[in-house]
Amino acid sequence: MMTVSYLDDDKHSENLILFLLLLMFLQFVTQKKIFDFPG
Repeated sequence: MMTVSYLDDDKHSENLILFLLLLMFLQFVTQKKIFDFPG
């Protein structure tokens, strides 16, 4: 399966982790903006 091969490759798994961290950071920033500037 493609997903298994991606996880087996170190560089791909590192990129995936960085991508997930970036997503969480963007979610945090957008939530903070929403809370700082309510509707």
